[in-house]
Amino acid sequence: MYTLALWGQASPDKKIVGAHNDHNAEQSHIQTCTSAESFVKIFLFFTGEAPATSQIPVSAEDFVHIAGRANIFPENIGAAGRTLRIYEVDRETGFRIDSANPVAEISIGANGAWGPVEVKKGVTYEFVLTYDTEENATHIFYREPFFADNYFVRLNTSEPGSGVGNYLIRSANHTNLMIGRDKEMWGDQGANNDILMVDVTSVLTPVAAAQAHRLSALFLFDMGPNELANGLPDPNYDGVSSDLSTPNKFFHSLPFISGLDLYIPAANPPDRTISIVLTPRGGEGATQTINVPNWPSDIIRSISVQFRDFVQ
Repeated sequence: MYTLALWGQASPDKKIVGAHNDHNAEQSHIQTCTSAESFVKIFLFFTGEAPATSQIPVSAEDFVHIAGRANIFPENIGAAGRTLRIYEVDRETGFRIDSANPVAEISIGANGAWGPVEVKKGVTYEFVLTYDTEENATHIFYREPFFADNYFVRLNTSEPGSGVGNYLIRSANHTNLMIGRDKEMWGDQGANNDILMVDVTSVLTPVAAAQAHRLSALFLFDMGPNELANGLPDPNYDGVSSDLSTPNKFFHSLPFISGLDLYIPAANPPDRTISIVLTPRGGEGATQTINVPNWPSDIIRSISVQFRDFVQ
């Protein structure tokens, strides 16, 4: 056989004729692409032998190298014309160690590629993508520390005034967050739920993070009452979080995405840390934490927080 077909939930009877069809009812759409279990199956299929380990080994060096692409999503084309600046940040607060001296400053070309950049192992970094010809176009990305070389760091953004980001209300009073993971987040599976806390608020609610919805990216921002109801931008944001059991109609209509009306107070300059803590299902209670400053959304149009799909 020359084809390996990996199937997840909702596909117990599906198959590709002539392929080796492997079904895993415990994993969902994206998870089947990124899990350690799938890696073992792929490695075995191509080599005929099991890998020595399914874990990503920690580098023995004090420094690692990272690289990737800055993309316009979902078109998946390079975010040409942007400038990427990478800053070391305090892991406990999310604030930059030295705002005047980025670790790297890179002009993004037509294919979106950047790097490699040498960074400290186990240290947290902030990725700032700016578009100097447009106002309110700065997009900041936060990820967990790097413990090994990683050449697949994708920074997905959108053109100003277009895409999903155009539905985010922006003001000096609140922070816009997008929290993602390349493994669906569940909120309606009882003891098998993921738990995601933003400060003191649990945001993986049963509807927004229903297993069947295959949530991979959750948008959190201050919405006006009309936006919550019909999904259209409502400039009458109210500085109040609504009932999180009801997601935003527009965001929740998109595959793998949902959105909630969570008011996160902001300041310019930022004056506090937003604590984002994920307790992943299957992690035996381990937690993953990414702390970020409370950037105002009229200056930083969006903050993307990306968790690993495994506990390191």
